[in-house]
Amino acid sequence: MGEDATTVVGIPQPGSTVVVSGVTYKCDRVRVVEVPLSTSAIVQSEFSSDGRFRFGDSQPDPTAPGYREWSLSYKRVSQPLPFFRGTPTQNVRQDGTTQTVTIWEQDPSVHPIALEYMILNTTVRVTGLTDEGIRATIRACKDQHGHMHIFGAFPGSYWVMQPVLIRAVGEGQLELTYSWESDPGNSGMGNPDVTKYVAAPVRPAFYSYAVSYDAAGKPIIGVVDLFPITFAGGGANPYYTPTGHVGLPGSPI
Repeated sequence: MGEDATTVVGIPQPGSTVVVSGVTYKCDRVRVVEVPLSTSAIVQSEFSSDGRFRFGDSQPDPTAPGYREWSLSYKRVSQPLPFFRGTPTQNVRQDGTTQTVTIWEQDPSVHPIALEYMILNTTVRVTGLTDEGIRATIRACKDQHGHMHIFGAFPGSYWVMQPVLIRAVGEGQLELTYSWESDPGNSGMGNPDVTKYVAAPVRPAFYSYAVSYDAAGKPIIGVVDLFPITFAGGGANPYYTPTGHVGLPGSPI
């Protein structure tokens, strides 16, 4: 990669703090946990309230009241940028006259950009469950998979809940590892000569690029909200649940 992935701007550094549910956590260490490609790395910042991660991989007592572990890591995601180049072309009409039209083609020289998605992981334990309680816990986790949540501890960012890792650790006990991803969005490509180029605009978090064409065949690049509050027909979006994390088993956030 040619650089220390743990020092990339935006990655929490040792000594930095964050407040979650009224508790202040300090970053104990930052480490690379996976290198999926030669040009990317998954970096994990480990926080605690007692400095447990400063010395090796010592683990807290999962049976202690209020047991909760969490980590903030990053992964790089490739984001294509639509960019079209117009080429004036002479067309010959049936009557022999010529007409100038612009042929628009995607420019292959414009490569995708790398975005750094934040990944928030929390691990909690729930105990004293009956068989029905275990089933209810699994249903509650499944019901929020793919939903957008907003956390007060991270203002200005949006998070989509990933599948929950559920593990039985004893009679009537489950360990739940929750995970959320946050899309940072990306800037546009500026304002090139619109008679020659059509470039990608700014893309907000959790929007996607969409290309359409006008009557003359000129491309129009817009953005589409992946998690609208309401749909075009007026119905509420069941996957936009900003407080859906509240009441999740084990209170992970």
